[in-house]
Amino acid sequence: MNGRAAGDRPSLCSLLSVFERNVYMVLRRMVRFRGGKCGIKSKNYGNANNRFVIFKAGSSGYEDCEPVILQGHLDMVCEKEQDCDIDMSVQSIKACTDGKMVWADGTTLGADDGIAIAFILAVLASDTIAHPPIQAVLTSDEEIGMLGARDLDTSDLTAKRLINIDSESEGILYVSCAGGVRAECDIPVEYEDAAGWVADGAIDVQNGSVCFEVKISGLAGGHSGVEIHKQHTNAIRLLASLLSHASGAADFRLVSLSGGGKENAIPKEAKAVVSVRSFDATTFEQSIKESEAVWMQEIRVTEPHAKIELEKTDIPRALQM
Repeated sequence: MNGRAAGDRPSLCSLLSVFERNVYMVLRRMVRFRGGKCGIKSKNYGNANNRFVIFKAGSSGYEDCEPVILQGHLDMVCEKEQDCDIDMSVQSIKACTDGKMVWADGTTLGADDGIAIAFILAVLASDTIAHPPIQAVLTSDEEIGMLGARDLDTSDLTAKRLINIDSESEGILYVSCAGGVRAECDIPVEYEDAAGWVADGAIDVQNGSVCFEVKISGLAGGHSGVEIHKQHTNAIRLLASLLSHASGAADFRLVSLSGGGKENAIPKEAKAVVSVRSFDATTFEQSIKESEAVWMQEIRVTEPHAKIELEKTDIPRALQM
């Protein structure tokens, strides 16, 4: 999506860890410079896994109350629009506001779960907010499987009450949540020499085939848990449907296929490059257009900005993808 080769793109884990390390350093500085003034101390200070537990005594009049755990996660999902040139592995987001709302220009904002970190830090840094003893638990790797919570050392946590600040709506409390399953699939494929497939070696690739790029864009996407009920279209499944329908009308070979960005986000973009025998090119185009008309009619309500694009692409460049 950002023009780099697939092997050069930072993984989701590496993007999250970069973000976590930056937030972690802010927390370290806060504990170091404000800890004495605010009466806070930390556990796992310098922890290589970026998990942090911060303790603060109760405010005046609440010193002997039962402690409360405030919990949030340090990581965010680093997603961006296709034309955004920010490298989220090393560059900051561009935050915007109109005085009422806050958003990021071209990228995810990180409010999940930056809002929790902000709330917790506000309580820790304040000398005017009344509160019981606070045990602030800031975990890592929530977005890729709650790994930080799984590996957290809880031996020093004594609180019996926990407030998890990671819901979607202010003023609403959840008593449980859905789980998730991730699967890695290895699908066996057969590779063919393009020149041999196009015309059994009788003519060259340039004259024997045409490459097309089929591209899906403009879908709403969304969180695979929170927004799965909104019937948003999965770009990968839509692309597969287009190609499956076309395969019944024209003979073609798949050159490349890509789509989606994160395991917990509904894919909103996908594209494929295919090599079609020259005499089947028109039939292939017609088949894609037929499927496009059906799909655009079907998803017009839930996906008003959907785009299905088909264009010829340079053969040598496509085969190098």
